This record gives sequence, C-alpha cells and structure tokens, in this order.
Amino acid sequence: MHLAVVVVLSAPQSISEARKDVASDAVVAHARASQCAGVNWSETPFPCFSRGTHVFHLHIAKMAGREVMSKGRAKVGRSFCDWYLPYLGGLRSYLNNANRTVATDVARVPSDTLRKNFWGQTAQFRRDVMEHHAERPCFTSYEAGWPLAWAFRPAAAAVVTVLREPTWVLSAVSHKTEQGCYQGLDDAYSRGCFDKPVSALCRCDDPKVESYAFAQLAVGLLDASIDNKHIVDGSRMETGTGAGPAGVNSSLWRAAAHLEASAVGLVEALDATWCMWEFQFGLWFDRSSNHSDLRGAVSDGIRQRCDCRLQQDPRKRRRITDGVGQVHNYFGAPIDPKTMRAVAEQMSEHAQLYAFAQSLFMRRAAHVWHLTGVQLLCY
Repeated sequence: MHLAVVVVLSAPQSISEARKDVASDAVVAHARASQCAGVNWSETPFPCFSRGTHVFHLHIAKMAGREVMSKGRAKVGRSFCDWYLPYLGGLRSYLNNANRTVATDVARVPSDTLRKNFWGQTAQFRRDVMEHHAERPCFTSYEAGWPLAWAFRPAAAAVVTVLREPTWVLSAVSHKTEQGCYQGLDDAYSRGCFDKPVSALCRCDDPKVESYAFAQLAVGLLDASIDNKHIVDGSRMETGTGAGPAGVNSSLWRAAAHLEASAVGLVEALDATWCMWEFQFGLWFDRSSNHSDLRGAVSDGIRQRCDCRLQQDPRKRRRITDGVGQVHNYFGAPIDPKTMRAVAEQMSEHAQLYAFAQSLFMRRAAHVWHLTGVQLLCY
C-alpha cells in the first residue's frame, strides 16, 4: 500500500521571493555568512557553522527528535546546555537506554526542578535562552517554531532539524490511537484532525493536538509567521496569509527558505545525516587543516564510517528514495481507501516541503563528495 501524494515543485520564483522575505532574519543572515568554502550559496545554500555557535534543534514531532538528542547532538560537537538539563526530565527512561552519559547528567538535576516535557513551556524556554545565551556554546532542543531561534540574539544560533517523508503522519495517528485518543486513521480523519483549523474533537486532553493539524505541522513550525504561543496555551496556529507568488502558499516557501539556512537531516538517511552534520560543524577537520585540499584532510576512520560505498550494512547503502510513500499499516485493521486518498491530499504541502528538503540534502551530499571524495549517499 502506498500513500500517493502528488508533489509539485515547479515554482523557482516562489523560493526566490521567499529568500528575499527572510533575508533580514538574523538566523538566515548568520547561515549565509557561514557558507561552506567552495560552494556558491546561489547554487546550493550550505552553511558550515563555527565551533563558537549555539545549536538549536528545531524538534518536529515524530521526526527522529530523540535520536537527535541522544546521538545527533554529538555530531554537531556540542554538549547539552547546563541550564537545559531540567527539560530532559521526561526523557529519563529513554536516555537510560540510549545515552547513559546524558542520563547521568540529568540524574544530578534536583528532582523538583525537572520538567515533564520538552514542549509546552515555550515562553519559559525563550526566557531561559535569553538569560543564558552569552554562556559557552551548547545544544538545546525544543518542540517549537523557527522564531525561537531568534531568542539567541545577538549571537544567532545554528538551527538543525530533521524531516520525515509524508507517511510519518500514520505513525503519529497510531501513537495517539495507542493512547486512546482515536480509533484509528479513519476516526482521526473524520474528527477533522487533518484540517486547518483543527477540530476541537482532536484535542484529546493534549494542548499540542488542539493547536496544529497533522498535515501542516512541519511547514507550520518552520514558517516564521507562527507565534510560538500556539504551543504554550493552545492558541490556534496560523501558517501564512494565503497564496504567495505563482499561487503557492507563501508559508511553504518561507519554511523552505529556512531549511536552506539550517543543517537539515532526513529520517530516511540518518547515518548520512550524522556525517553531513559532522562536516557542516567542522568535526571532520583539524582547525589547522588546509581547506584547499579537503580530500587529504579526511581521515580513513571517517571514510570508513561515512562513505556509503564502504558500508557492509546494506541499509546504509540504500537510496534515500527507497520506501518513500510505502505505508506500514500501524492499525491492525484495513484502512478505507477513500481515507487514504483524502489524507494524501491533505499531506501534499508536507510532501512538497519534504521533496525540497530531500533535493537540498542530495545537493549538499554531492558537494561533500566533490570536496572530500566521501560519498554519503549511494544512488
């Protein structure tokens, strides 16, 4: 079974207009100033961030957030901010299995200061960032939108984020079904959980659910027009004011322009994502490396770990397009084909954003190959 989502990515003037729209954004300006040597921004936006930069993980639900927090964090060469550790209180059991070092750090935090979730307290998180942003560069992660990255001013943060292909939504609905919110995909769709604005029937006593439509989550969080309080108090999310150039949704293309200023990863290519981030954050090279000869600066260990041609595990050699659109039926019961078609239609905007991210990721991987001789993706 496939989720047949129609993707239309044929509006170069739209991304061009979006780039102009976000040009004054401090985070975007910092990314442009950090463009990787040997790569033209107009051809492939590809920031290579300095080691003195804070890193903010824009955590999109169901898109490898916990993997980023337990593994990807080290791939950008940062430890968790000391002040951030209380926000990991809700992840203690996961960290005990995935990252014992971090679990030990969290265990030292007084229990009365631990927070249950790494979402839902955006206003407090923003205040904490603004209070501590002058401290040593470190890593934070939060389920909130792009504007939160502005809180690191006057020193802009490097944003990292991971996207997942459109069928992620089935996993999200399955999770909520297991929690007793819905009776499966058909029920979630009939309640209006994919609509914008979202039906109140989707609340399920979860303030996050009330505030976003499944189909618009990634675009919404990456689009700077969002007021972050939609995660704080359940206010309804607005993701743009209508059609932009060429009749496309302006928020979609603003989100795409923000991806260009980020270190982007794909759930379908996490091993390549970790290696890409190591490259972007300067972990492949000694600071004294001659960057005119990056091929000679890459160690054999990095080549063995990151070059897909040298991997023994076939999963690390597969194309990132393998399995895209393939539906795993999480629900243990047949899904109404009409519902699948309707969900596919609702997911078209997310599909366009994912296609943009995938293309960007592949072009960046091609530059890594050209610059270093390390092939991150096998086609």
